[in-house]
Amino acid sequence: FAYSRLQPGKHIPLHEHWNPHLVAILCLQNGGGSHIIVDGQRRDFHDGEILVFDYTLPHESTNEGEDERLVLL
Repeated sequence: FAYSRLQPGKHIPLHEHWNPHLVAILCLQNGGGSHIIVDGQRRDFHDGEILVFDYTLPHESTNEGEDERLVLL
């Protein structure tokens, strides 16, 4: 398990990984407006919800909210 924090107004640039596995992300705090784009498809973070995606697909994340985004990977 790992935590990922993203401050308000910040962006994790488009990237991909070579590890062939799925990633499950549990949103602990969405920051008021954060999302991830996976292979061109936007998925908004909502507190308490889990997102699952193929880690090898290109992905990026943005926090457009006013609070920190906190997720558990």
